[in-house]
Amino acid sequence: MGSFRESPVYQEASSFLFARIDYERSATVPYQPLELHLGRMRRLLDLIGSPEVGLPVVHIAGTKGKGSTAAIIDALLRESGYRTGRYTSPHLQFVEERFALNEQICAPEIFVELINQLRPAVATLDEECRHQQIGGPTYFEITTALAFYYFALHSVDFAIVEVGLGGRLDSTNVCHPLVSVITSISFDHMLQLGNTLPAIAGEKAGIIKPHIPVISGVTASEARQTIARIAVERQAPCFEIDRHFRCRYRPGTRYQPGSDGTLHAPPTAAAEIRPPSLDYEVADLPAWRTVYDGVELGMWGEHQARNAAVAIATVQRLPGVRLTEPALRRALRRVRCPARIEVIGRRPTMILDAAHNVASMEALVQVVAETFAGCRPIVLLATTSGKDIEGMLRVLLPAVQRLVCTQYVTNPRALAASQLYQVASAVRTELGLEVGIERRTDLPEALRLAQETAQADDIIIVTGSFFVAGEVATLLQAAVDR
Repeated sequence: MGSFRESPVYQEASSFLFARIDYERSATVPYQPLELHLGRMRRLLDLIGSPEVGLPVVHIAGTKGKGSTAAIIDALLRESGYRTGRYTSPHLQFVEERFALNEQICAPEIFVELINQLRPAVATLDEECRHQQIGGPTYFEITTALAFYYFALHSVDFAIVEVGLGGRLDSTNVCHPLVSVITSISFDHMLQLGNTLPAIAGEKAGIIKPHIPVISGVTASEARQTIARIAVERQAPCFEIDRHFRCRYRPGTRYQPGSDGTLHAPPTAAAEIRPPSLDYEVADLPAWRTVYDGVELGMWGEHQARNAAVAIATVQRLPGVRLTEPALRRALRRVRCPARIEVIGRRPTMILDAAHNVASMEALVQVVAETFAGCRPIVLLATTSGKDIEGMLRVLLPAVQRLVCTQYVTNPRALAASQLYQVASAVRTELGLEVGIERRTDLPEALRLAQETAQADDIIIVTGSFFVAGEVATLLQAAVDR
């Protein structure tokens, strides 16, 4: 008997959703008010009863770290006894992954029910949009509305909502959050958001609401100044990493090849929440100082320790929430986030990571150097047109023994394996490296090549995009199910 996802009702609901304009999988991604119409998003929500009104939202933007920070905030709140909803994107395998209630991914049966409840409103809005000569609601707008509706239906104590792209024009930006979070600013989506850090920061800072606290994990000076300026303009108290709170990171025990190929203890972070500065006048802010030493992290890398520090600061700013040290330690030790340096296999160790820009590739390479000392991984790489591919390869190639260039099929913006191979070969020559580089257009064939090449004590890393991570996860699951 097949799974519910193979049933006609699930297929029909999925087809209804996937028939909408999906900028995650479009050849071009606009970022203009005409296409990303917040008025249209507000109208859709109005047609389903305005579920976002009064919803206690934590709103998260940033170039990287959004999904991890959302997962950590979710874990901290759940361990503190609160009922949570979490909306993230993109998904790896199934669209239901975007909606989690108390960490549990939305069941496909419930997903179908929710889609069917939203369909009359979508049909009404489609008709209104035709009269206005604008496009109807998009895939992301419908999934965002579904998330708000789902969380309101279950009366969550907190809804953790991740921005899809940018911030200012993002569909999620119709909410009125309790706290706004900006995790980081680096170069990505430059065609949409601008080609300077201040320009990108300005778009991300579009989520800052008047008088609503902002927690910032941004470290780049110009971007940081932009966010601070916009926060002042909107009279939003702003709490910054390395200024109002900070973290220290101690890498986990280095990888030791052995008979079972296991990884040893997870990395450790010490996050210190320091007293706020007096740069902003916030009358209701008490003097506080909290120190947590030796907190184990369930996720790897200094960037995750910084995400954890941002998450702790965020939860401490939520009204009425008391975060105890035992709850914090349990949450950070247990938290996981798919495709963020996720170990999915042993002997050889296989790591799934969705790094898709220079900054996230740097974080990946740093973790490999710290945790897997002396190991030069075999990397399966597929990525998206329009990314800084040369920049990513300059970071990646010196750290690997072999690169297999491939491509995914679930997004028309996928870069052809032949083009990726050409760029990688040019970067190899530029850097004077002797890295082996191969190409396989067929992703299953590329995965088999990497697996057959690897020795038991080697590391295989699949990276470059959420889409390649999702397709490889599906291939591996199918192999298990056979």
